[in-house]
Amino acid sequence: TIEDGDMALMDMGAEYHFYASDISCSFP
Repeated sequence: TIEDGDMALMDMGAEYHFYASDISCSFP
């Protein structure tokens, strides 16, 4: 599910950490 590309990458990394999911997701 890679639509935005950059955002998708951030989301993936964020979910991996769980705790940084919100912070990473916030980054454009």
